[in-house]
Amino acid sequence: MTTPNEVQPKIWCHINGTQEEILDRFCISELCKGWPVYRDASELNNYRDLFLNDAYVWTTWGGATHIDEFIKKSKQGKTNGDFIMHRENGTLVDLAGDRGI
Repeated sequence: MTTPNEVQPKIWCHINGTQEEILDRFCISELCKGWPVYRDASELNNYRDLFLNDAYVWTTWGGATHIDEFIKKSKQGKTNGDFIMHRENGTLVDLAGDRGI
């Protein structure tokens, strides 16, 4: 803790940054929040819209799978009676160059 007269050290804060950084963090956060909601609700058109055409989804049960193949497997799993429910908790995003962490 510093006093009002002391210079405060630069500490990362998720509400600060340039408009571009804030927008980047928001977009990454929406991706993190959107995928479990859309997938679990079988809103697969909205789910698909979250990803670029060359995107891969990595899961513990299937490894790296192209997004379109992943959606196909998800539909087949639902047809087979699979039930998967994810949790979406609070999301904070940090930026490291051109990547979100």
